[in-house]
Formats: sequence, C-alpha cells, structure tokens
Amino acid sequence: MSYLQKEIWKIGNKFLLIFIIFFIYGRTCIGSGFPKIKDNKDSFYKEIKNKVSLTGIMESRMGRQIEDDDFEYKKYAFPLIRTTLKYDLTPKDQGFVFTKKESYLKFSLQWSLLYTENSDVQRDEDFGLYEGFLVLNRGPVRLRIGKQIIRWGKTDQLSPVDNLNSQDMRQFIILPYEDRKIPNWMADVEFFKKNVRFEAVIIPFVEPNEVYFFDRNYSVFKQLKKGSAYYLDKFPLAPAQRTYLKNYVNNLNTHKDIPSKKAENCQGGIRIGFSLENLDFAVSYLNNFDSNPYIKYFPVSGLRIKEDFSGENFLRQLPFLRMENKDVEITYVRRNIYGVEFEGGMGDFGIRGEMAYFDKTVFLTETLTSIQRPNLWYVFGVDYTGEDGLYLNIQLSHSHIFNYTNSILYFKEDNVSILGELSKEFYSGDWKLGTKSSYFLSDYSYFINPYIIYKGISNFDIEFGGFVYGGDLDTLLGQYDQRDEIYIKLKLYF
Repeated sequence: MSYLQKEIWKIGNKFLLIFIIFFIYGRTCIGSGFPKIKDNKDSFYKEIKNKVSLTGIMESRMGRQIEDDDFEYKKYAFPLIRTTLKYDLTPKDQGFVFTKKESYLKFSLQWSLLYTENSDVQRDEDFGLYEGFLVLNRGPVRLRIGKQIIRWGKTDQLSPVDNLNSQDMRQFIILPYEDRKIPNWMADVEFFKKNVRFEAVIIPFVEPNEVYFFDRNYSVFKQLKKGSAYYLDKFPLAPAQRTYLKNYVNNLNTHKDIPSKKAENCQGGIRIGFSLENLDFAVSYLNNFDSNPYIKYFPVSGLRIKEDFSGENFLRQLPFLRMENKDVEITYVRRNIYGVEFEGGMGDFGIRGEMAYFDKTVFLTETLTSIQRPNLWYVFGVDYTGEDGLYLNIQLSHSHIFNYTNSILYFKEDNVSILGELSKEFYSGDWKLGTKSSYFLSDYSYFINPYIIYKGISNFDIEFGGFVYGGDLDTLLGQYDQRDEIYIKLKLYF
C-alpha cells in the first residue's frame, strides 16, 4: 500500500469512528436509549426528551485540479463531522415549539481535516467546540452569549455589512459563503419594540481569518518559496550562493502579532432596524479589527510583484534585492464600519441591498506589504423564486478605494462586478441543476461554478461540480486561471 493510500485509509477510519461515536451518543441520549416511562416518577426523562434535539452533518468534499502544476496541489479532501445538541429553555407556558421567543442552549462539536496532496502531503486537522452559546428571551429582550455566528446584512455571497465573524479563507471561495463563517466569542443583546429593533454586540477577542501564507494553492504569498527553490537550480549561480539562497527562501516564515486579550482590544457595534410594511431597513456601526492580515514587514527590500507572482520573477529581481534574516511581520488593525441595509419583496421577487463605508481597509501591495485605504462598497440584488424549483439571483457590486495607488495588487480604484445564481429542480426535487458565477466589469476576470445535486436519498445529498477561473494574472480572480477544478461533495444529515 502506497503512502498516499495509507493516509487516505487513516482519514477514512477516523472519519467513520467519529461518526459512529456521535451516532451512538445521540441514540443513547435522546433516542430509544431513554428508559421507558412507567409512571410520574419518570416524568423527568419525558421532559428531557421533549426539550433536547440532536442533529448533525457528515460531509466530505473532494476535488482535483484539472491542469497539472509543479507547485500547486493536484488533489484535496475536506471531510468534516458536526453534531449539535440543542436544549430548550423556553418556559412551559410557551410550550416546546421553537418560536421567535424561544430560549435555548446550543452546543456543537466538529471534527474537520483539510488534506492536500501533490509532491508532499499536508494535513490540517481540527477537533473541538464549533458553537456553544446561550439564548435567553425575556419579553422584548433577547440575549445571545457564547461562541456563535451572527449575521448582519441582507445580500448573498458578498456582504459589505456582515463583518462580525472571521472566515475560513484557506480555500478562497471554494466553500460557500455560509460555510466559510467561523463561530467567534460574542455577546449580543436585542431589544424589540413594535417595528423597531435595537441590537448591540460585544466581541472580546480578536479572532482573525484562517489563511495560508506560503506554498498552498490560495496562500497569500502563493508558491513563492517552492517556486524560488525550483528555479534556483536553473539560474547561473555559484554553488555557495545557490545554497545560501535556498536556505534563505526555505526559512522564510511569518510572525503573527495578534492583539492580546485585554479590555483595550475589545470590539463592538450597534445596529438599529425598522420594519415598514414589506420593507426591512437597518443602519449599523461596528468598531473591530480587520480579520485580514496586515503585512507590516517583508524581509526582502526592493521587491516588486505586479503580474507575475512566481519564484522565477522573484529570482529575476535578485540583483536588486536586499534580504534580511527576519520573519514576515503580520498584525491586525482596527477599523470603523458604517453600514446601511434593506430588504423587501414584490410578489415572487425579493429586493435587497447593502452599503458600507470602511475608514480603513487592508490591501496587499507589490512590495508584499500592506497599506490601508478608506473604502466605500455597496451591493444591490434581486432574486426570483418561481414554480417547480426555479431560482434566479442577480447582484451588482461596486467598491471605490479612496486615495488609490497603483501599487495595490488585484484591485482597481473602482471595482464593479456582477454576481449571479441560476438553479432549477427536476423530477419532484430529486435533482437540482445550477450555476453560480461572478464577472468583474472593471478588469474582465471571472469565475463560474456549475453544479448538479442529487437529493433522491433521504437526508443525503450528492453534488458534482467545478470551478473555472479566467482573467489576467494581476486580477483577483484571474490569478487563479490555472486552478480550474472538478469536485464531488457528499453530505449526510442526521
């Protein structure tokens, strides 16, 4: 058995074992494992059984890059298991039906593994608390406290106002927007009064986005280390110089300065919403740390990366560079965000929009360090839900970067894009065919995600699809032009 086969076998065994443990646990706690109720003495078990629900998902996405590359991984797998326990705390006079006024405790565990394979095998495995929070509804006040996901904004896939939670960006946009969200520790209080809603959020800790920095397909610095080491053997260099440069590149590392857990680093925001007939409207203010990394220092002076972000380009600039034996310094910066959002309906059509002004937004520059610029970003969208499972969603996005400089990578001063999703169900909903896409009118880059889902088996979905990127190398989407892929996704609900 090859090394790769052994790795896949280990992953499969662990995946199956965790699923069996969670399944047995659920059956024991809330299923047929409950003692039989004989008389009033056993009413405790009946009450617990009525108040507890256990749900979960078992999911695995496996993909393969269509074009072979010397540095990119060719295959990946991303299995996960999540089980969620929900305990109802709603007073008896309101019943056990989960309503808008319900109070409950929610607790979920998750195991996940991001496995990538090319010339070597890389694994990122994680097991622990996914969500864990308490919701208390008392009259017009609702309190949510714990590790959770809180959604602000109304639009889909792109949301200028939704900035409370960090995201898993290790696979860029391969994961759907809702699956990229990472539960963070927060306290949220809402006050409802007729058609007015007031909300305040406190975020005590800084929890950044999950990103890779080197030698992964969607890492910040791409394949700079592997590519440089590869091309060093092709450059006319003295053996001692080649050895020094290889060691230097291989030892490039990052040092993260994440703000400490002090009161001065606490974050928070407020949101006020109104409801007028068929229109929901809200304004918000948020003061938090940008979840994207701010590259404070890169230890290679004189470097200019514009279109060709490769090891070969790095080495061509070698005579003009000054290198220091230091780490890449990464930190996170505080910002203010002012947001507006609305949502309404007209028959089968839904209309929604958001606009946010960021006084500081982090952008990567051609020196591989970051700068901050004010940014105004809005998204407007229309969706249509028709008969027989027909769905159409179109959104227009525009962002304007103030005090723009040409050294910013991937973005122009004005960035305009159109996003869309079209899907249709067939054969009584057993099959769903659709596509998601995005096209930048400002730089002509794009991505297309066609997919087909089979849902004919109860609580089990099978999805086949692909990702196609296009555009110039210096654009946000075009930089992945060689990373088209096909994938299969299996999802079991229990």
